[in-house]
Amino acid sequence: MHLKMRVNLRVIQVFSDALIPILGYFFWEWGLFFIVLYYLLDLLASEIFMHLKTRAIRLYQGSAMLHSMKYIALGMTLIVTSLLLVRLFVLQVHPATDILREINAFWSYKDMGIAQGYILIPLVFLVGYQRYKMEFVQQKKNETLTISMLWTAHLKSLVLLLTFLSLITGLTYFIIAPDWVYLSMLLAATSTYQLLR
Repeated sequence: MHLKMRVNLRVIQVFSDALIPILGYFFWEWGLFFIVLYYLLDLLASEIFMHLKTRAIRLYQGSAMLHSMKYIALGMTLIVTSLLLVRLFVLQVHPATDILREINAFWSYKDMGIAQGYILIPLVFLVGYQRYKMEFVQQKKNETLTISMLWTAHLKSLVLLLTFLSLITGLTYFIIAPDWVYLSMLLAATSTYQLLR
């Protein structure tokens, strides 16, 4: 029963994570790059909470910060490489995209008279914080996980992200698909990863 409840919660979580990009694309007129920015924002929030988890483990175990620096450096390298691949992807699919203007448009896009940056960014971090509390703090994972265990799983997910971005970016050099195809691939990949982790 407990396992079934956890599976149901995981499915609900995956569905709710996919809901904002779907609503954004079909109802709020978000373009593909808007949705990519949303996922990058989510990635940034996840990375921040990884550092909080690392700190909690370090404080509990009394280990030095130097022990976690190699993992943090590798994680940052994978994230920067992923961001570069996203940039290449956007240049291939929509060459005229002005990244800074799109980021500003993403922040200042108004729905019901309020710029979404003021709602969406706190919402992403609030959801990340709730996950951190429920999946890490309440389960006292800082007492059972080592920094190595935590970061090995995280780095695997970043390598999967990098692999996915490499494949998609590579495909754009041969064929440019409609935006909804890339959105479907993105949702399928992120949902599958969340269900399997």
